[in-house]
Amino acid sequence: MEFNDVLRAIWRRRLLVVIFVAVTTLFAVLFALSRAPKYESVSTLALTPSSEGGFITPEQLDAVLGTYARTAKSSLIKNKAEDKLGEPLPGSVETGTSPGTGIMQIIGTAESGDDAAIVAKTVSTAFIRYLSNNKFVQPEIVDPATAPDSPVQPRPPLIIAIGIILGLLGGILLAYFVEQLRGRIESASDVGEVTSVPLIGALPTDRRLSRGPRLIWQEQGSAPLQEAIRALRTNLEFQLDDRQGIIQVTSPLAGEGKSVLVANLGVALSQLGIETLIVDADLRRPRQHQIFDVANETGLSNALHGKVDSKLRRVKTEFPRLSIVPGGPIAANSTEMLHVRAASLFETLRKADAMVLIDTPPVLPVSDARIVARHADGVLLTVATGKEKPSTLRSAVETLQLAGASISGIVLNFADDSLGGSEGYQPESAPRRRAQKQVATK
Repeated sequence: MEFNDVLRAIWRRRLLVVIFVAVTTLFAVLFALSRAPKYESVSTLALTPSSEGGFITPEQLDAVLGTYARTAKSSLIKNKAEDKLGEPLPGSVETGTSPGTGIMQIIGTAESGDDAAIVAKTVSTAFIRYLSNNKFVQPEIVDPATAPDSPVQPRPPLIIAIGIILGLLGGILLAYFVEQLRGRIESASDVGEVTSVPLIGALPTDRRLSRGPRLIWQEQGSAPLQEAIRALRTNLEFQLDDRQGIIQVTSPLAGEGKSVLVANLGVALSQLGIETLIVDADLRRPRQHQIFDVANETGLSNALHGKVDSKLRRVKTEFPRLSIVPGGPIAANSTEMLHVRAASLFETLRKADAMVLIDTPPVLPVSDARIVARHADGVLLTVATGKEKPSTLRSAVETLQLAGASISGIVLNFADDSLGGSEGYQPESAPRRRAQKQVATK
């Protein structure tokens, strides 16, 4: 996956990122508010070499300073400080040093500024008294401890900033993985993000097709789907110089509704008075004979095994100006014969004096669609909404382009009605219905 694909995936799941950031920020705020405040007060001591102890080098002073720093926070000094205070220290003590300077800090930490100052002052006093008879160094408080006004912990702005950053990173990772697991082509914008091939049709769902592949022109209540197919027919007409040509209809994978589209688009074309011929070149799973309820004893597979121009049997349908060439009996070597006889087949089809729609197997699983694509005048790529991943659509487009296909456009199947727009202007008597997902056939 390219970097731009990652960015698009994150943008599609931007709501998930926002929610994740909001949740982590909320937890950060709650965490900051739930922690007890911690105040620090610092007492700074200077340890200078004593005149009685002789000369001390800086290295020796640093070594002694480290020893005294550990001593100042030892239980010995704490006990002496508590004895002086008359009660336990109201906080904890830490020490710090500045190498090469003889400076040591005694740091008192408590839940209030006053208690922190008491700890630092009391321990400093106890430590100085402990060193009062020392012959090597003379301790002196150079900056006495004072009660601080604000706590050092927690730091709400810092905690919240960390929460936002972690939430953003976590949200981006989550959005990416969700997109990888669940990302599908859902809309026209999704198609545009994947490929430059235009979207020329969006077919709404129709529950009547859940009973299997069928024609929808005699069905009551199929007006939205009928109007969407008419719109596709119009878009297709604009791409053709006349009312003749060979259009292949395929899909990236199986189960995306291409065979139903071929059949109903063929009817729509014939209703304009266009002589239309549907050729079922899906020789592995032919469906057109089932949709039009015609015999399949002979068909394209027979012609491929004989002389194409003399055996390409055209079967009339109940629709004027519409005929079909069934797939014929399934043969083991049909793909090889299609490859060998493709040129002869298309030569015959161009003499048919009709608009030819060819139903082929899906692009990615088998090579049949690629064989046909290089000879067709245009290719319609049917994509089932909510099924295909962007990478699958991209692979299908690239495969067809490598085969030399001229891709006329992409048709979204099982789309929301809002994509087709046909529901918005129906006759007053047309029933409104809640779209249900149709079962994918082919």
